[in-house]
Amino acid sequence: MLVRSLIVVGMASLLGAVLALSVPVHLNAVDRGGNPIPCGDGLHPTYDAAREQDALNLEQHLNRGAAFLASDYVGQCAALQSHRRTIATPVGAVGVIMTLMAVGLVARSKRNAVREHRQADSL
Repeated sequence: MLVRSLIVVGMASLLGAVLALSVPVHLNAVDRGGNPIPCGDGLHPTYDAAREQDALNLEQHLNRGAAFLASDYVGQCAALQSHRRTIATPVGAVGVIMTLMAVGLVARSKRNAVREHRQADSL
């Protein structure tokens, strides 16, 4: 029962970590077209759209004055990616450790069963 629980919980946390890293990340800010600014996902971050919007906002700020604020969407994307990885990595690591513990327990119990069987045969 313990081994099954370890396997189920370990695989569930590993799957949750992989899914959390594969879901796309968007900023709460929108680009000129009204679409959320994409940042890629946890496995493949892309800051192209954020970099483009930062350049446009900086140009507006320099040309039109303080009414237009310069943005740091690339930094915000990087912070979101870092936060997601900070959460998903330990969850995935715990999942791997629990699964390996379950495999180790199964191997140990089989080894003990074989040893007991050999001892019973030698008697």
